[in-house]
Amino acid sequence: LKKIDPIVLLEGLDRFSLKSRDSWKISGFGPFDSINLPLNNWILKRITAEVRRIIAAQLSDDMEISNLEERKVFSQINSLLTEDLFESAVLKMGYKSVIDFYRKFDDLSTPAVKEMLLMQSIISAYVFHLNEITPRGMVELSRALILQAIDQYWMEHLDAMGNLREGIGMRSLAQKDPLVEYKNEGYLLFERMLAQIDEAVTSRFFKVKVVRREQSPLEEAQAIHQEISSFEPEQSQAPLTNMDPRPGGTVNREPVVRREAKIGRNDPCPCGSGHKYKKCHLDKDPQTTEEKAAFKLYAEDFKAWQKKYLK
Repeated sequence: LKKIDPIVLLEGLDRFSLKSRDSWKISGFGPFDSINLPLNNWILKRITAEVRRIIAAQLSDDMEISNLEERKVFSQINSLLTEDLFESAVLKMGYKSVIDFYRKFDDLSTPAVKEMLLMQSIISAYVFHLNEITPRGMVELSRALILQAIDQYWMEHLDAMGNLREGIGMRSLAQKDPLVEYKNEGYLLFERMLAQIDEAVTSRFFKVKVVRREQSPLEEAQAIHQEISSFEPEQSQAPLTNMDPRPGGTVNREPVVRREAKIGRNDPCPCGSGHKYKKCHLDKDPQTTEEKAAFKLYAEDFKAWQKKYLK
């Protein structure tokens, strides 16, 4: 983690935008370049923006951070990261304990330097957390968190816009254009929705933990059986339609193909009588020579049969 360059990384995050493909690749990750993916970088940018907001909120009028304000900063950082993850990141950075990190933070002179040290700890926690989940799992996690937040707050935004639409007409009583007011407040609601999505993603990101379930003896046995079966040669089996009922015998049977014209129950009878087939020759075969000739013509040339018998 010491090989990560936070300054270069933060500069890359400032230029990062999902709209610009050229900004997707960010420098500064060092040996952890495998986690340099657009969705991950988008979440990291949201996290660093949240940290900057936390620090800016605690700055006093003289642009200094007092001891009380430092405690508030670390309290919010621990709430964002969880204490265990923050402690692990601090230890990976080379500090003996979190107290040692606090002392280093307190000894720094300017808020800008303190912010950079805090950013370094956040980035270290991010990389440490990502390596625990694995890069592939992190992509799935990022996608799930973003989609879940969008799904939740987009529905709330639609409800808020519906409520706004119902009462916006009353603004005309205050000599205001309802359409202009609707556009302005709709934009503010949309901005609030985006902020809520960012907050939801950043607050849930570090709370996710990978739980690896141990396999039971039965599952292990099944896995071993499947692995052994995969090495066995596949035996070609003949289709059931080609099996001979006699022991050890096989026979190739051709599929049955209907060569005669299919006659519907309500179709005209091929004998040419004009009656329906079900009331004429459905249950009996043609008897006379004329009937047999008509049936033959029906089967061989249906159009010729139609011209001759259907008038």
